[in-house]
Order: sequence, then C-alpha cells, then structure tokens
Amino acid sequence: MLIINLFIYYSIIFINLCNSFTIKIYPDNIFTWNIVNKQPSFLPSFGPIIINSKLGSLYVGAKGNLFRLWLFNINDTSSNNLFSHRKFEINLEEREECLKMGNSERECDFWIKQIFIKSNGDLLFCSSQSMKPQLGLVDGNSLLDKQELHTQIGICSQHEGLNTTAIYVEEGNPNGLPAIYSGIRTGLSLENQLIYRPPLMNFEGNREIYPALRTPIYDSNWLNEPQFVGSFSFGPYIYFFFREQLTAANCNNNKGSVISRIARLCKNDLGGKQVLKQVWTSFVKANLNCSLNGFSFNQIQSVTQIEENNQNNNNLFYSTFIAAENTPYQTSAICVFSLLEINKVFDNGPFLEQQSAESGCWATIPAEQISIEGRRPGTCQEDSRQLSDEDLHFAKQHLLMGEQIQSLGNTPIFHKGQTLLTKIIATTIITEKKRENNNKVLLFVYEKRENVLFKILHKIKEGNAYLLAKYELNEKINLMAILPGEYIYLTNEKRVEQYRIGQCSAYGKNCRNCVLDPFCSWSIPRGECFYLESTHSTSPGWLTDETSIFSCSELIKPTELNVFPGDSLHLKCFGDENKIKWIFNGEKVFESDKYILTKNGGLIFLNLTESLSGVWTCLENENKLVEYLIKVDGENCTKPKSLEQFHAVQREWCRKMDNYRNNLSKWQNLYEQTNEENIKSCPIKEDKLTQFEQLNNGNSNIL
Repeated sequence: MLIINLFIYYSIIFINLCNSFTIKIYPDNIFTWNIVNKQPSFLPSFGPIIINSKLGSLYVGAKGNLFRLWLFNINDTSSNNLFSHRKFEINLEEREECLKMGNSERECDFWIKQIFIKSNGDLLFCSSQSMKPQLGLVDGNSLLDKQELHTQIGICSQHEGLNTTAIYVEEGNPNGLPAIYSGIRTGLSLENQLIYRPPLMNFEGNREIYPALRTPIYDSNWLNEPQFVGSFSFGPYIYFFFREQLTAANCNNNKGSVISRIARLCKNDLGGKQVLKQVWTSFVKANLNCSLNGFSFNQIQSVTQIEENNQNNNNLFYSTFIAAENTPYQTSAICVFSLLEINKVFDNGPFLEQQSAESGCWATIPAEQISIEGRRPGTCQEDSRQLSDEDLHFAKQHLLMGEQIQSLGNTPIFHKGQTLLTKIIATTIITEKKRENNNKVLLFVYEKRENVLFKILHKIKEGNAYLLAKYELNEKINLMAILPGEYIYLTNEKRVEQYRIGQCSAYGKNCRNCVLDPFCSWSIPRGECFYLESTHSTSPGWLTDETSIFSCSELIKPTELNVFPGDSLHLKCFGDENKIKWIFNGEKVFESDKYILTKNGGLIFLNLTESLSGVWTCLENENKLVEYLIKVDGENCTKPKSLEQFHAVQREWCRKMDNYRNNLSKWQNLYEQTNEENIKSCPIKEDKLTQFEQLNNGNSNIL
C-alpha cells in the first residue's frame, strides 16, 4: 500500500509537469448528427467548413451530408431560417464496384470535400463518390439542387489524406467568367501534378468558352511531388502555397530534400498558341524562407490570410512550418509573409537559369539582364496566345526566382520545440485609437501531437508574439473556421464545436494574459478575468488592455506555501517559456541539482530543504507573472502535530528507506562479486565495504 501511495504521489507530479499550462475549455455550443438523426453509432466525420457572415450561416460538409447551421448558435435547429440539411444517397452498385477495385470503404463512401460560396449566396461543392470526383450546385438556404452532380476531375481528390487546395474566383478571369483554380494530384498513382483551371463555361454552364489550363505533365521543374496547403486571389493574380521536393535548384542543394514554395499566375492567362498550349504562360514560383539563426523550418503545413489595417493596403499570410522530419526533436514555427514583398520579388527579382542540361546546376540571372522588354516571365498579358514562341520558351526556362521571399522581420514570430503545429486561423484587432500600423492579430494554431489549440497574440508593429493560452481539446480536429471578433468553429469525427473567442474565465488568476487578450478585461476587486464590455474602459476597477500589465504585476501577491523537508513541490508559471526566468530572493535562478526547470517554464523540487525557503518569482520580459513564498518547516518536522506534517515525515522516511534499499542491493551485488573472487583477498572485501558505507552516506540510523 505504501509503494502504491508513493507511485500515485509521484505520478501526480509527473502529470502536472507534462500538462501544467494546458487549460481545459468547453464548447459554448455543439452540433452532432444525433440532433437530427437518432443514430448514435453513426460517425458523420465532419470536415470542410465555411462561413457566410452575410447570411449568418455556417456550412459544414460530412459523410453523405451537407449542413447549414446558424453562426451564433450551431445547436439551434428549430427553424428552417436557421438550419438546413441535405442528405446525399450513394449509388450502391457504384460503391460495390469501387470496393471490388480494392479501395477502402471510406474511399468508396460519399464525401463532401470542398465548399465554395458564390456571390449570390449559392453553394458550389466538390464531392467524391465511389472514387469519382463530382461537382454540384445548391441553394444557399434550402440546400436544394440548382444543378445536378456531374463528374469533374481536378478540383478535389477522391484519395483520402491528400493535401490539395482550391479557390473559386468570379472576377478577373477571361471574359469575366467564374473559375475554380486548384492545386492537386490526379491519376491512379497520383502521377499528374497540377495547378489547374477547368474549362471556362458560359454563364449558363452549357458551352465551353476557353479550354482548361494546367502545369505540364512530367516536368518536375514546374512541380515535383507537391503538397498544397492554400490558395488565394488578389488583384490579377492567384497564389498557391505548397511544399515540394527539390530537383536541383542549384549545385549546393540536396536533391530530394523538401522546400516550401509560393507560386503566382495570372487569372487572365489563356496559355500559348503553340508553345505552352493549354499550359500556364505566367507561372512563376519562389522559395519561402522561414528560419531562425540559420536553422530552417522547411516544410510549410498551413496558411491563413489577414488584411493589414493601415494605409499600405497590404495582406499578410500567417503560415505554420516544421523542421525536417528526421530531426531529433520535432520543432515548429509560425512565419508571416507580406503580399507586397512577395510581389516585389516576382515583379523585380532575379531568376534562376539552368546552366546546362548535363550539369543540373542553376545560376542566378540578374533582373536587368532579362532582355525581353515588357514580357518579363510572370507578368500578365492582354492575350497570352499572342506571345511569340521566343517569349514562351524564355518563360518556360525561367520559372524559379533567384531570390527567396523573407518572412516578416526575417525570423519566426513564434517557435516551439517538440510540437507539430499544423492548422492556423487568424482574426485582426484594431485598438480603439486606431493608430496607423498598431494592428494586432489573434491566432489560433492547432498542435496535433498533444491535441491542443494555441492562442497567440501578434503585435505587428512591435514584432512581438505572446502565447496567451493552450486549450485542451476533446477530439482530434479536422478543420477550423473563425468569425472575426466572435467565435471559432472546429470540426471533428463526431461533432461541430463552437467556442467564444475570448474564453476569458479560463485565465483564472492570470491577470497578465487576461489584459493582453483583446477580448478580455481584469476586475481588480474580484481578481478575475471577464469578457471585455464597452463600459469597462471608463469604469473604475478594470484593467482593459496591455498598458495595464505593470498594474497586474503590482496586484500579484505571493502565494504562501508551507512545506516540510523532503517534500516535493511544483511551482507553475504560465507564459512564453523562451522568455521566462525565475528569481529566488532577488537572485536569478540557474540550473541546479536542487530543482528542475521544466520545458513549460515551471520549477519542480523533488527534495525540499530549509535552504530553499524564501520568495520565488517568475518573470517574463521583467514582468512579474507569479510569486511564491516557500516556508520549509524543519523545526516541527521531527515531531509531527498534524496529519499533513505526519505525511511529510512519512515521505522523507520513505525516501531514506528507498535509498537504503538501493544501497543494500548494490552492497549485495558487490559482496557476491567478492565471493566469486579469491576469498582470501581481504583488502578487496574491505574496499567493497568501504564503498557501501560511502553509498549509505550516514543513513544507517534508519535501521
């Protein structure tokens, strides 16, 4: 029983070490399939999710189903004005044939893969049924058909787990026709690697106006084993974010290693007349550099976009990256890229040019040496079919930029070891004064290994990022969406979850993170965090923004901890562990055998002594986060007067007993080894006994 109690005691310490700063949060609202269909064993596998804020609707795709939910309460299915549901029946004969072909049951089911919102509110969606990709059009309110499902290759993949992207664009395309642009891999063995635009049809959808455009087949200089993570439309261009394997970008790079890219092409591209016929003439790509002191985070995982609220009319791309998978410890980072800087590289930067077909090496060609005036590769033409063969051959040979696109500040805004940061969403916040370049961005980033959601505040002007919270989730998530200033929505295999962005009560007694959060404010009298109300900024007793951080430090009172010699103790400190430091009685704390500095910024004492009594303060950037007053009571330890004191004495006794047993075992092993030697060799035996006495280190009194 004693050993069991000790195991439980130290297990609690270990659990706290691993999860000390993860906050358990609960959804404000939940939508499950059981709400409308009483099949508790059925897993709908909720997936793609998209918001139409004008209609107040959240659209969610699932296995064989499409849902329209009310943005402000996804659980409310009481009215047709708030909720719609469409069930899709699968063709059983086609499904049976699909299974006979060796495909899995999941691959042969009906799945909603992509959802697009048209300007009139209708929904365009891409689905997979029995390994056949299909395109459908439904009314945005009723979800009734406006166009029957029809086969459409190249928009969404029937293969499970493939990284693809697609975007629906209504403006800027040839003749003003709507178009879908996709990054995808097709074919039985995924040999077709595409950035693709399907044929442009007339507005009635019954006649082809322009043929499809794509990247060429079997040319790895365009795309080489790409994994797409996002696509965006700005002005006359479409942008694709992806990672791919290197062919041989220059002689110094290792062929086959993975690198992150961004590609740009023109919406009005029609391909060439003979050369590059039905192939992009405006395709160019560049490397994305997310690195820290020369250490590269080379694999982009996800990307989201926000508009910078100032006079620059700039857009920022927030991206998650991981280091190469063969590194000893998985490391992740978040880097930010500016659209202005991206276009500057594409419009003015140098290109790479292959020196010779035999060498496989590429060299940088300065921008001023590009002699084709007005026809720089990557620029948009009124009619690309009028370009000369010489122009097109030159463009075909100059796809890759010779200059990398650097992240904002030339460094990640956030990085963390032993993490796998994947999906990311963001919302902008402007301070009440709305000063130029004083923007703040709130990020939610999914950490896949521990199934937690990081909440990070980025101050663009200052270049600083703050980890506000880590939220523990119930299920592994599939996708995320955000309604700016209001809610985040998560989909998983079982349900759709809705969370208020603030989650202010989860901060508990953490005043500093509460006031950093743009959606929260701190009540001085109550010592708690509340959702920010407009009246708080003018009412006494409230701390409402980051200018109040120093006031938070003044409000922090030491937490008094009365302990006994031999006790174990965990001091928690929530903050950015890269910026945290501990102070003991005014002196900085360094590594020691008396305590453990945890990776999360805390301190663990395994064997307290009276010398550790005093004030322990945790600081982040010199701001006080938490303070503890430890009192190690050695006087009353030998004569316990309470159950708590008795337990402390018991733990110390058990520690000494474990030490004695360990030393006794070592002595027994040494004694047995001695017997195997010459029994007359007394000095050896005496040495062994002396060694045992040293190991025992004066603990024989416990006998």
